[in-house]
Amino acid sequence: MNGLGSIPLASALLLLAPLGTRAAPAQEAAPEPRAQVLLSELSQASPEEASRIAAELISLGEPAARAALEGIAQAGLVERRARSLVAARAGGAASVDAARVALTDPDLEVRANLVALLARPDLGAELAGARVDALEALALADLEPELRSAAVEGLARIDAPESSAALERLLRALAPAERALAAAALSAQPRARGKVLDLVQRAFAARGPADPSGARPLPEDSLVELIARGYGPALAESAGGGDAPLDLAPLVQGSRHPSPQIRGAARLAIEGFVGRLRYLGELERADRALAALARAGLDPLGLLARRAALALQTGNGEKALELARELAARTRAQDEIDGRRRAASAALLEAAALFALERPDESQAALDRAAALLDGLERERMDLRSERLAGEHALALEAHATVELYRILCALELGGEPQDAALLERARAAHELALRAQLARVGGRFPPPASESLDQLFANPLGPSALLFAGPREGALAPERSAKLEEGLGTVLATVAPLELPGFPRAEPDTARLRDPIEDPQRFNLLRRIQSAQIESVQERIAELRSGTARGVEPERALSELTLWSAVLNDMQRSRQRDPESDFVSLKRLRSPSDAALGLALTLREEGRSAAAREIALRVRADLDRLDARLRSTPVELLAARADELVGSSWMDEAKPEEAERVLLASLERLEAIERDLEERQAAQGVALLRGQRSSVLVALAVNSNVKLRRPERALEYFERAYELRRDDFMRVLLACYRARAGRADDARAVLREVPPSPVNYYNLACTDALLGDADTALDYLRLDFTTNHKSPAALERQKTWARSDPDLDSLREDARFRRLVEP
Repeated sequence: MNGLGSIPLASALLLLAPLGTRAAPAQEAAPEPRAQVLLSELSQASPEEASRIAAELISLGEPAARAALEGIAQAGLVERRARSLVAARAGGAASVDAARVALTDPDLEVRANLVALLARPDLGAELAGARVDALEALALADLEPELRSAAVEGLARIDAPESSAALERLLRALAPAERALAAAALSAQPRARGKVLDLVQRAFAARGPADPSGARPLPEDSLVELIARGYGPALAESAGGGDAPLDLAPLVQGSRHPSPQIRGAARLAIEGFVGRLRYLGELERADRALAALARAGLDPLGLLARRAALALQTGNGEKALELARELAARTRAQDEIDGRRRAASAALLEAAALFALERPDESQAALDRAAALLDGLERERMDLRSERLAGEHALALEAHATVELYRILCALELGGEPQDAALLERARAAHELALRAQLARVGGRFPPPASESLDQLFANPLGPSALLFAGPREGALAPERSAKLEEGLGTVLATVAPLELPGFPRAEPDTARLRDPIEDPQRFNLLRRIQSAQIESVQERIAELRSGTARGVEPERALSELTLWSAVLNDMQRSRQRDPESDFVSLKRLRSPSDAALGLALTLREEGRSAAAREIALRVRADLDRLDARLRSTPVELLAARADELVGSSWMDEAKPEEAERVLLASLERLEAIERDLEERQAAQGVALLRGQRSSVLVALAVNSNVKLRRPERALEYFERAYELRRDDFMRVLLACYRARAGRADDARAVLREVPPSPVNYYNLACTDALLGDADTALDYLRLDFTTNHKSPAALERQKTWARSDPDLDSLREDARFRRLVEP
């Protein structure tokens, strides 16, 4: 930071990030004379000098922090900020009392630093009651909303019963914004799981959200947060949670509550409950709970479909088929729109289950039923009735396109080839349906979607990407079968929509209408209509802005928005008036490249098939490089950079670090050049996205230099450049790791005390603790990584192979516990 006199509040609040539960190392007593000399210098220091002095005081540890708090109230502003920062960074339990007294300081930044000290989890249970009391009082009484929120967040980081009790009290006592924050904080506390269950269940024990214990009822906003964020995971993690009627009452009653917020929270709680049980592998309990909710009358058909999808995603095709057929039987006689939509979903689920069970002929019969139902829905022309029903119409069209995807898979399974004319016609039909869905979504919407891609189709929850190709631990299909079919499907689709699916091979159809949407009269006409609908939507917005009737626009912003959309409209209209080639480019911009091929490549790499992953990533790169320069955009460049990064990572996997570095450096140069161009055009959002990707490439270079090239100095250089671009918790753990590797143990520990342990950081925390000599902690984090973060046995084996050669873990090599963890 440049100067303590101008530190923004956000910087001070950064100190409040969850710090984990590791103990701080014992500090040697600070040289008292040196601390006093530095503190005396602070009184006359400029902000820049104060920053330097504070850094040295922090290095002197707890005694310097105590000295910094003595007489802080009599100091000037710059000095008080510096002293409070020293206390936040170096203080311990012995500084708590003085920090509590100093919380009356008039300066927001000073109080924020003191809150950071009081909220430090590495203090453990020391003075927990006093720290909680101070933070609770601040949450209730401070005049600044930022500080009230910071105090609530600080309470969440103190792992003690007193903290949970204080958060519970605040659920009723605070203003709406802060009490919702308190509810979210309580939901996130592991030790508060039982409290969350009790609070929510008591709220629904009577007819509505009233507390029969006599306590004042929870405000609705607090209850919404507890249900939405905490109840589902807490119920999943309690022994037998969900088996008792009391457990499910909040989900049932909440789903029927007159408040739309509580109804929405109950839906989120159901998803959180099922998702957590799925992750824990307790699929039978999840199925029992969903069945019980259905028996209670809570959308029985929707829950039946959810059960079928869950069974399919986790490899139980027989059960999925049974449930899908039950759903089909229960929807067969329904004639209204919703009933036909559910019947089509049942047919799709049945088709997917039969396909997973290697019965493609029977699957095609179910697909015929789904197509007939969806044809009927499309003839209803819901898009002409209202904006909401236009969305329903788009979903029906995408479901019909999904039918075509399954038909392609069935044909491939039965021996068809991607170049077969019948398969290409089905792919063309699926693409036409996707375009029709895009047109339905554009109508009446503002701002109109700039472009779409086939990713919108792949995201269908009943499609093959969701049900067959993307199982979290087990899959509906075996990995080899899944990869082969996914590539075959991608090849067929890429042939008829080449710009949208870079990375997949392409067949050579006989007719131009199959090769290029612009050469296909039906698809060309749809692209024209999408473009016209976008122009009409912008014209309507301009008219509203001119008349002063535009919703959600403050008068002082109307002129600037009018200028912006007028320029957009001019660009749209000019593109239609140019030569045909430019006009075609403007139509092609309506469809963006998909990252589906890279998704497949990442899966292959996780399964240990690095060469196959690299081949796909190289094809993605080559396809993007062939694009017309007028079609290149920031998203395209980001996709190209991601492909480069995957290529480099695959070379690392195969112990070719020099090749990995060459590819990654070339990608870095391209990103820097594009970023400079965007800066000149003042495209702030694009610059931010590119910097994030550049940071990712630099981290890959650092890992390659350290683990494969064994050049830690070069690794540190790469990482420091990455850290300048991105400073989130993941990067802070890596910073600690690099400092530990450089022998700066105290600096590394100081960083670790400011970072929350989380799954994304488990492996790097293990490396850092191993470098610091904390073997027990390192092994705990390594075990957590192995059991938490790897979706398949092959992905886990790949991570174990990496760990066996990672130099950061060298100190654990002779430990029998490590050898057992990483053995194949």
